[in-house]
Amino acid sequence: MKNVSFFQLPPSGNRPSGVEKFLKRSLADLQLDYLDLYLIHTPFTFEDIEGDLHPVNENGEIKLDLTTNHLAVWAEMEKQVVAGRTRAIGVSNFNIAQLTKVLNFATVPVSNIQVELHLYFQQKELVEFCKKRGIAVTAYSPLGSRGFVELLGKTDVLPDLLSNPVVLEIAKKYNKSSAQIVLRHTLQKGVAAIPKSTNPKRIQQNINLFDFELESGEMEKLNNLDQGPKGRVCDFVSFFKGVAKHPEFPF
Repeated sequence: MKNVSFFQLPPSGNRPSGVEKFLKRSLADLQLDYLDLYLIHTPFTFEDIEGDLHPVNENGEIKLDLTTNHLAVWAEMEKQVVAGRTRAIGVSNFNIAQLTKVLNFATVPVSNIQVELHLYFQQKELVEFCKKRGIAVTAYSPLGSRGFVELLGKTDVLPDLLSNPVVLEIAKKYNKSSAQIVLRHTLQKGVAAIPKSTNPKRIQQNINLFDFELESGEMEKLNNLDQGPKGRVCDFVSFFKGVAKHPEFPF
């Protein structure tokens, strides 16, 4: 199995002059000649201050660059494909309007979009939009980022999806973990998932998803657990103070 390399252009580099600069830096750090996939990490931009990817002002607010131009950045992303530094390019955390603007401009396809997506926040409209346009969708936080929910004090709003009675019932039937059921649900919807774990046993479990298949009725039950936008965990506002002031803040 071939290892696939992908990396993201940070918000501090989200301007035409930053694309090649940060991609070359990533290639040097990874000791690679090229990436398989390079994504624009966010639709908004931070000031570029050397040595500080998340610069803040005296009030603790993130220093924003309000001049973000998605089309100019995408043009530079396309140049990286032509130069052979990355084989494919895409975006992350873009909404449908922002993605549409890029699609109408692009000469190199938008290969992938990476977004928060899990049982309580299934992004159904965005997934359908991307499927119709041949854009692969990758789910980050596919298990609901419970640690982050607890850190934010949102446990009363977002109950643990791995303890959801529907998930537990299906897990018992298949003799699988709750995480395996949740991930299998995502995969069967045609969405890739990148769960995070440092536990070797859980990492192995998260890979072993291909020896069973959820029935249509079970898929429907899990589909019905979607809470829409209120199920979002990673809203950026929680850890980048003031970011919602950016005109391209996507939520």
